[in-house]
Amino acid sequence: MRRNLTSPCSRPRIASPSCARLGRNQVECAAADGGRWAFLVANVEMQDIDVEQLLSDLRNGDSGKAFDAGKTLLKLSPIPIEEVIKILREAEGVHNRTAAAYALSWMYGEYPKSYTTLAAAALLEAFNNPAEDVVVRAQALEGFALQTPRRRTKLWRGIEDAILSALSEESVEIRFWACYAAGSIKLRSALPKLKELSERDTRIYRGWWRVSEEAEDAIEWVHGRKTEDRTPIPIEAADSR
Repeated sequence: MRRNLTSPCSRPRIASPSCARLGRNQVECAAADGGRWAFLVANVEMQDIDVEQLLSDLRNGDSGKAFDAGKTLLKLSPIPIEEVIKILREAEGVHNRTAAAYALSWMYGEYPKSYTTLAAAALLEAFNNPAEDVVVRAQALEGFALQTPRRRTKLWRGIEDAILSALSEESVEIRFWACYAAGSIKLRSALPKLKELSERDTRIYRGWWRVSEEAEDAIEWVHGRKTEDRTPIPIEAADSR
């Protein structure tokens, strides 16, 4: 088992929300892209949604409420993206800022391009903030793997620079998700550093596997090749951040 181990119901980074907590909003967790984790929100009765309460939960709620709020906000039309970005910048709780970054990470694909550009820029700002918590910055890296800004733009170059710098950071968590981001967006400029990590970085990211193994996979993804599933290494064997 590999990428299907981390739906929003069981993500290893922080205490995760229960899929049942949305009440009338029926939530199903599912894997997608053979990838990390994804979710499908179905049968949402949008007329019953209290947007102000959702934003309050995202900003001030416990981790369960915050992530549930982030998931439900993604179903709104229009999404109050400016408010979500404001929460990412200002919320006191690390899990609240992470939940906001999580919501922004999923604003891609069918969402308007203006949303995805704002979301990617906000994630880049959070990652580049040296005072930000590792957990939030790691979520931003995961968001880079999902966002697809046009190449040869200032935003793309900023994301590329962020990923390249993250591959050399001290944090195991940051290096792990930087590998994932680099491979997901097929960042060829990252290949020399990915090769180095694949050969030398044997530290284990809690709940997953070695950074060297993630780097190996990322190299394959950059070259357009598929990889085999991996089995997570027992948590007690994991290294610190």
